[in-house]
Amino acid sequence: MRHIQRVLSETFEPHVDVSDLAKRGRGAPEPAKLSRALAAFGLRIASGLEPRPACAQIVDGFQDNGIDAVYYDEHERCVYLVQAKWIQSGEGGIDSGEVSKFLQGVRDLQRARFERFNDKFRAHHVALAKALDDPKTRFEVILVTTSAKPVSPACKRLLEDFVVSVNDVSEIVLWRYLGQAELYKAVAQSIDVRPIDLEVMLQDWGQVAAPFRAFYGQVSVADVARWWNDHRHQLFSKNLRSFLGDSAVNEAIADTLVSQPERFWYLNNGLTILCTEIAKKPMGGDSRSTGIFVCKGVAVVNGAQTVGTIGRTRGEGVEGARVMVRLISLAEAHSEFANAVTRATNTQNRIESRDFAALDDEQRRLKLELSLEGVNYAYRSGEPNLTGQDGCTIEEATVALACAADDIQLTVQAKGNIGRLWADITLPPYTTIFNGALPGVRLWRCVKVLRQVEGALEEARGDGVDVRRQVAVHGNRFIARQVFRTLRGRASSESEDVAGLAVAVLDRLEHGLDEVLQDTYIAWAFKTPSKCEALERDLFGDLFAEPVRPVSAADRQQRAASRASRQISLFGPRL
Repeated sequence: MRHIQRVLSETFEPHVDVSDLAKRGRGAPEPAKLSRALAAFGLRIASGLEPRPACAQIVDGFQDNGIDAVYYDEHERCVYLVQAKWIQSGEGGIDSGEVSKFLQGVRDLQRARFERFNDKFRAHHVALAKALDDPKTRFEVILVTTSAKPVSPACKRLLEDFVVSVNDVSEIVLWRYLGQAELYKAVAQSIDVRPIDLEVMLQDWGQVAAPFRAFYGQVSVADVARWWNDHRHQLFSKNLRSFLGDSAVNEAIADTLVSQPERFWYLNNGLTILCTEIAKKPMGGDSRSTGIFVCKGVAVVNGAQTVGTIGRTRGEGVEGARVMVRLISLAEAHSEFANAVTRATNTQNRIESRDFAALDDEQRRLKLELSLEGVNYAYRSGEPNLTGQDGCTIEEATVALACAADDIQLTVQAKGNIGRLWADITLPPYTTIFNGALPGVRLWRCVKVLRQVEGALEEARGDGVDVRRQVAVHGNRFIARQVFRTLRGRASSESEDVAGLAVAVLDRLEHGLDEVLQDTYIAWAFKTPSKCEALERDLFGDLFAEPVRPVSAADRQQRAASRASRQISLFGPRL
């Protein structure tokens, strides 16, 4: 209990809003704060959400309708609903009355009765309305408590009856109980830091002794479902991609698993698992029919979609289904062997070049540095698409850093074929952009500047069919580069009018483009190094002698109005 409370107090409580509790008395009572932190912790365990955004999903309070936290994962098409109860003694538990109220809240949500919830809950109504509109949305109902006792028979009956009543045609709802044991396990593993250890039962197994020790065989789908239930996305920490949720491929895997479980082994590519150590238990002796292997430092490097899809079925209704598994020991392997296996085993899948950046330790470092600044950084496929103030993706970061780099070739590649920038993570141009000298804070600043440039260009281009719009659309990376060059040549960039600089660069390009490019197709020009070099030399060679002067917000509005009066609109003639 001390360990659990420490994690809640240090990791979650600082981000928990208790202002409504403070208004009722001299301050928020500690049990109430811990209960809300516990709800966020349960959400973190179930969905993988980071602590700060998990706390933002807390809706506990007056008229919460029994729901303490709600989160819609649009990528996985799943709504997570949490009821939490902090019990200092670790005794007792959640009673059936509380569970009944919780389930009624779930029913009200499913019927879109938002008027029955408090303002905190209704603040999520846009996302939840989108979830309710999607026929493939699933619901995960989670009870989380510090009680050392299992869920009571009465509560279990309520939950199971509710699930049966909802899951008439397909599995829409599942429930999960997180008690003291599950919470402590999550604490002990530190969610993402501690390695995963598994006992894997292989049937009809074999082995390879050299040059690196490995075992292979068949694993019950029910066992794989338990791995997913216990560890979720942690299993894929070293994979190029996390579980991608609903997709055509994953739907095909699920269909095969449910409709033809006896053929699943034949129709699935199987799993490749790297382990820091593997040891076979004496049970079974030399028999190859069944063997139990103690695997430490487990990482699924191929088969994330299979594991995630199996996890959704929870191994139920597919008795007898098996999947092929390879266990490879890294105990005697060189450091690059793990990356080599990951790369090779994924070549048959739809892996994009950016996915290989997931193997780079610099990406992991940047993610850690940015997280300490309160910024999320998604560098693996399957992670949330971050575009707001909470963070960014590796695509956006790559474009921003390429535009901010000295070499104009990087800017051109970011516009013409960004995949080339990730072609080989051991060589330039990748290492020119991402290396040990790049601080996470600089990456984030570059992204913010790029976003300001993009916003200014979107506003400045209007919807007219003219040269200005073509330059703003196709020359956006080149314009961002000139803005970065201007900022780099000045003492401070914190207070610069980035939007004004972007429009000023656009103005200069618009009026000088024909002289430099003549009849060159604009879209092609900004993907051609020689053309971009000519534009930079002839139009922006005096950048530091006579820097680009920002266009004021008032001037930008006046110009936009003037242009609008004479443009031919993309959506028809203006009246």
